Amino acid sequence: MNVSTTISPVFETPYERAGVLTPGLPILPHGTERHPIPGGGSRAVPVYKGDEISILDRDGLQPGELVFFTPDGKSDAGMLGAQTMGRPDGVISVLANGSDSGARVAKALEEAGFDLGRAEAVRFFTDGSHPGDRVTYFAGCDGLLIVAAPGGPMHPGEQNPPSDLILYIRRADPGLPKGELAPPDPLADPLVDFNVQPGQAQSYEVKKGEYIQILDVQGRECSDFQAFSMRALDKGLEREIDPTTTRALMGNLYPLPGIFSKYWSSDQEPLVEVVRDTCGRHDTFGLACTARYYEDLGYPGHVNCS
Repeated sequence: MNVSTTISPVFETPYERAGVLTPGLPILPHGTERHPIPGGGSRAVPVYKGDEISILDRDGLQPGELVFFTPDGKSDAGMLGAQTMGRPDGVISVLANGSDSGARVAKALEEAGFDLGRAEAVRFFTDGSHPGDRVTYFAGCDGLLIVAAPGGPMHPGEQNPPSDLILYIRRADPGLPKGELAPPDPLADPLVDFNVQPGQAQSYEVKKGEYIQILDVQGRECSDFQAFSMRALDKGLEREIDPTTTRALMGNLYPLPGIFSKYWSSDQEPLVEVVRDTCGRHDTFGLACTARYYEDLGYPGHVNCS
């Protein structure tokens, strides 16, 4: 195990603010992945022999814990060059707290047949850490890595909320060509699955009750989504998402999961409902996005709706 407070240029430095040098290009080098681990949450990522695993504490004072499973279902901390520290109580508590990330990791373990109760824990940042501290391991074989940032709700009289950890994986063999990242697994078996290329548009029909999942596979892609009412189209009327009606009915220009989650047409017909959102910020235009919008965001020449 190698613990360092010196941040490699590959990774972000929490106490520096630097702008994007070349808009539209990936920030991380080819073969390097970034996986945020929410405070009080966890993340499960497959790793392969020779991969470099680095965990960054951006805010400081956040303990971490990880578990490594080999393909045969055995937990072996020695495959990371670390020593076991007993039962992974931190990972177990995170998976049992009812969070979305914990549920996803628990499901992955169940499907793989891994027994977390007999796993070997590796703990880090247990004696306190400074912002920017980093711990690094190397995978001795293929396996499944589970990293958790343990912590519960903060008591009113304390100042110790759980904070995020950042997991970086530098692949020994990136495999895919630069810019061709594999998409994550779909939430369910898809009825239709297609890839919308840059500068292209795709139309499709969705029936009431069906789900739409839109993934930004490579990241940093500005995209547009529009929905029309089939009931209105059958009558020769174009009734699409109307931001003014949506704002009037929802009291919010950007519908999000919860009570105010629907997009409406000008006929006050609900068209789509947001049930999950990891982007957190969307723009709804009066007519359509323009070239200037993309230029101001740093994407000159980007294809736009206008």
